[in-house]
Amino acid sequence: MPTLRFAQAAASVALLVPSAAATPQADIAWQRTFESGTTDHAFPTAAAVLPGGDVVLAWATAAASGQPSQAEAWLARFDREGAELWRRMAPNPYGHSGGYRDVVPCPDGGTFSLLWQTVQKHDAAGTLEWSRPAGHVVALPDGGCAVTDSAGVLTSSVTRYDPSGAQVWSHPLMGETRTLEADSLGNVVAFGYNDLFHSNQPLPVLAARISFAGDLASTSCYLASCIHDGPRWFEDEHVWNHLFAVGGSALVDARAHVTMFLGDAFGASWEVHSFDRIGGRTWSLLSQNVAWSAYPEAAAVEPTGHVWMAGRSGPNFEEIGAARVDPLGNVEWSFVMPLPAGSMVQRVYSVELDPRGGAYVHGVLQSPQGGQPFVLALDTAGGASLSELPTTSLGGNFNGWQRTSLAVDQDGRVVHAQPVATGGGIGARFTSWVRGGQQGAAVCGAAVVNSTGQPGSLVALGTDVVTENRLTLVVADLPGTSLTLFLTGTAHQAVTSVPNSQGTLCVSGDIGRFLRPGELRFADDAGRASVQLDLVSLPSSSLGAVAAQVGETRVFQAWYRDANPTPTSNFTSSVAVTFR
Repeated sequence: MPTLRFAQAAASVALLVPSAAATPQADIAWQRTFESGTTDHAFPTAAAVLPGGDVVLAWATAAASGQPSQAEAWLARFDREGAELWRRMAPNPYGHSGGYRDVVPCPDGGTFSLLWQTVQKHDAAGTLEWSRPAGHVVALPDGGCAVTDSAGVLTSSVTRYDPSGAQVWSHPLMGETRTLEADSLGNVVAFGYNDLFHSNQPLPVLAARISFAGDLASTSCYLASCIHDGPRWFEDEHVWNHLFAVGGSALVDARAHVTMFLGDAFGASWEVHSFDRIGGRTWSLLSQNVAWSAYPEAAAVEPTGHVWMAGRSGPNFEEIGAARVDPLGNVEWSFVMPLPAGSMVQRVYSVELDPRGGAYVHGVLQSPQGGQPFVLALDTAGGASLSELPTTSLGGNFNGWQRTSLAVDQDGRVVHAQPVATGGGIGARFTSWVRGGQQGAAVCGAAVVNSTGQPGSLVALGTDVVTENRLTLVVADLPGTSLTLFLTGTAHQAVTSVPNSQGTLCVSGDIGRFLRPGELRFADDAGRASVQLDLVSLPSSSLGAVAAQVGETRVFQAWYRDANPTPTSNFTSSVAVTFR
């Protein structure tokens, strides 16, 4: 049992057997697996969800021996149902340390992405517009970006580029920048360290705040040699800038507040400090004041100011720890979750917020059976589960370059990237999950077997609550790449005499066909396709489009092409959903 600690009381949540209320079911909407096609490994390097729901995925190939090779770095964009929109390739001369490591949405619909020591700007169609030297990147409201760039040992710079890639301003900083953040107005916060803690000198932390216009409000770093002469911004430096830090990060929330995470060089203690929008310190949290044995490795901040932290715990890292802090710096709850016997946490990569509430912690653990990516689903009350989201074993031991990524869209759909064993090597597996479980009831009986030897199936995933407007149709066991048309009707009746078809049509009444842009699908190589419904606008043969109504029952089915053995068509199973 994970130990759950509140400020005033103790409680517990179940390990691997969560309550249904805390952790609803998750199902796969679509997945893609990429292989190198050679003896090289193919491994995922990044995944990001764009504001409109499209997904940008990145993977790379490198020699199985881990030596540098003239392999490839891939960047591709898919719609929210997994249809590929474009794909781009660049040389990957840096082996397992190469590939696109970050993808950041741009306000114009394009993306910024980091490839080795450069930032690349691609437009929405995937055209490379420009590239500049960079180590970190953050998008700015005008469509440009700010980047960091290493200028030598313990020296770096922060530079702002406009949407065309022209430099607007640049500031040198003494120290290595570890994270770069920006608020909604385009003000930039750079955070890092001087790796000279062994000299036993003060001011080991680099923290800088630069306005959108380029005013360096304050910096602080080793021996105060790069402190700006202008106004201070991070208040009470004597309180927080005293650890000999080589780690940590800083996050900016929707209120333009900065939350700073500091850890000492030896992993013995940590601190969290919060600053308001003008740099005033509002609260501090010290590890010695919290009954929580984990060491934070990843964090996220909600728009409300709530802070989520997660990391490894235990003498042999055999536990995962998580905590939530309120906007005043009070620990609402914290827990440590023991892993199965013989397992240890290798990496905690990040904490990703769910816009509908809760958060995900993801990383990789090592078990006696090999490496295993994990996704820890958290709710705001501290409920947690390791078993809800379906990851896949690595098929061997974990290696440091086998990174996982996770992103969440506005509807709560999760995109997860992980390495997976494929054909004796390693492939890149990307999966889109819909939470909420299956809705509705099967009608019209089993579907007719198709050329795969299996009947095509259809399920409705998500929720049947009309106001949430979050229901996805997923079909499986179709012939690979087959054209798929989703149907809906106000009633159901089994019809077996459909011309040029071997299957059974089930939908009846007012039948609507999903033929609008993005609704007609092609199954992937594994025979899976999906479409998210817009319950405000369901197709109708008589009215063009209608909204789903509370208490109404709708029947859904898919019609797809097949060759069994000659060209024909077939129908999937059907499901009737009564909306609430």
